[in-house]
Amino acid sequence: MSKEAPRCLVVDDEPLIRNLAVRSLSQHGLECDSTGDGHEASTMLAERHYDCALIDLQVPGKNGHALCVQALNLEHSPVVAVITGLAIPQIEEDLHKRGIQKIFHKPGNIKEIALYFRDVLQKQTVQKDQTPLPDDLSDEEQVNLKQILSEPVSEFTSPPDSLPAASISAQEGTTEHFVIVVFCRAADRTENIASLIRSKGYSAIAATSSDHLLELLNSTRVDLLVIEKELRGFLDGIQIIESLCNQLLSVNVVLISADRMASLPDTPAMSNVIRKFDTTMGDQDLADSIILILKSFNSRPLMIDEHARRLVSDAERIPPMPHVLAKIVSYLEQPVEEIDFDLLAKDIEIDARLTSELLRVTNSSSTGVAHQVTTTRNAIRLLGAKRAITLCLALGIRTMNSELLKPWGDELREWYLKRVALTASVARVAAQQFEKVPHESAFLLGIMQDLGILVFAEHYSEKYFTRVIQRVRTIGSLTLVASEKLVTNTNHAQVSAAVLRLWGFPPTIIEPVLLHHSPISNKESKIIASYLRCMKLAELFADFVDNPVPQRRTALNDFVREHISAPPGECGAMLLQAVSQAQEMSRQFETPNIDVDTLKSAITKLQEED
Repeated sequence: MSKEAPRCLVVDDEPLIRNLAVRSLSQHGLECDSTGDGHEASTMLAERHYDCALIDLQVPGKNGHALCVQALNLEHSPVVAVITGLAIPQIEEDLHKRGIQKIFHKPGNIKEIALYFRDVLQKQTVQKDQTPLPDDLSDEEQVNLKQILSEPVSEFTSPPDSLPAASISAQEGTTEHFVIVVFCRAADRTENIASLIRSKGYSAIAATSSDHLLELLNSTRVDLLVIEKELRGFLDGIQIIESLCNQLLSVNVVLISADRMASLPDTPAMSNVIRKFDTTMGDQDLADSIILILKSFNSRPLMIDEHARRLVSDAERIPPMPHVLAKIVSYLEQPVEEIDFDLLAKDIEIDARLTSELLRVTNSSSTGVAHQVTTTRNAIRLLGAKRAITLCLALGIRTMNSELLKPWGDELREWYLKRVALTASVARVAAQQFEKVPHESAFLLGIMQDLGILVFAEHYSEKYFTRVIQRVRTIGSLTLVASEKLVTNTNHAQVSAAVLRLWGFPPTIIEPVLLHHSPISNKESKIIASYLRCMKLAELFADFVDNPVPQRRTALNDFVREHISAPPGECGAMLLQAVSQAQEMSRQFETPNIDVDTLKSAITKLQEED
């Protein structure tokens, strides 16, 4: 430990316990901050370093489980202990799997908690940056995994013949961070599959009913839902999958069904189904195949490179996430149908400027309102919770970006703002028309994917402007990422992800931003791959319209032919619609006007190659 007193964050909404904990911890040499509100705790974790944290699971605002996950995902994560009045084995098991070593039950022995922190901190050495997990798949497992991920979904009525079940387990000596929820028609099958997955070192919870399943999805970050189509009760598996599609953050699904995939509903919700297995498969075979799928998730851990992390941590001008936006970010992890409009409106109204901006955009011509909207709640009701949250975050990020844009010249500032409008609009329309994934989430990703450019400009100043931006804008054969790598030893995707991590965005938002310049592979989940295609298409189009040379036209057309399943000409019509939306966005966000005629001309040139 450093010579300074270790700092501890105490989060508990019971003043008596909170004050007792602060007093006892202080007596044992810890400097304490405390709060009874989950949203405020989230902001405190994001804005300053803590050596340890004591977190109650049931606090208003952002729940304690989500706070634990946030704390453990920090670059320099504190020692986290939980204090709770709950006694739910599944939740405690999940917390242990994620790295929580100690859970105290209320009323608890406050002195024991203080001694625990003191002892752990005294023994703790300086932790090195986390390195990527090695690939622990054997050659045989890699062949099986490739088969599972590449064969038609409806063909999987049994696992690969050579599946080495005994060798499939979590990597020894590491902590798996995946949570799997299993829900089948028969309770004994549900528990058996979950038990088989747990026996290999993963955290699997057996849902006992539809209500229990929804409770788990609301309280726990679920990485994979294994669900049978035919269930007992009012809802079947398809209806539950449909309800999950209304969330801003989707859940990967493995479906167990006797039906062929072609006979299942062709709806946007079904894009979350990454595999379908037949009901005749044995429990052991199902569990082994699910673990192979989990290993594919684990093969590319969410790692932000050291240069990007250091660049963001050293930057002086990156503003901290305002409290109001931190609260709104927390809604990204909630099912849309569970969002309380009154509470959301109250959170937005904390910031008078944000409230005014939201009402201004709501009353703009693009929403087609017949009467003037004068209250935040009515704006949310008209827009829908998903769009209202996205707009608030986009407006807030625009305001935060303005600080980083101050040193820029007019020409470069206009270039960046137009680029953001184009990438966000193309990503949104492509998600809506081609990928069938939540288009408001794609719009938000489009706004955030180039945040790293602002950080580079702030840090490297003229060197970045002249050696990267100006050269890429004038020399058509150059790419932004390759040029950035030469000058900065990283790229803007990595830095954008580091900024979002600093601001407390969930991993499901950070991941596509981090990967949007990496090749799309079958290692990504289906929905992440969809977002990546939207973001890549958007950036290629923005690069092309900035300098419509043959190399960039070819690169864009090649990407469309390889990754976008659309008849000839349909992509051009989509881009025209996106240009129109970008023009409207520039009016709403009061950024430089989009020259529609110039962009239409560029789209015409783009189609000449076809």
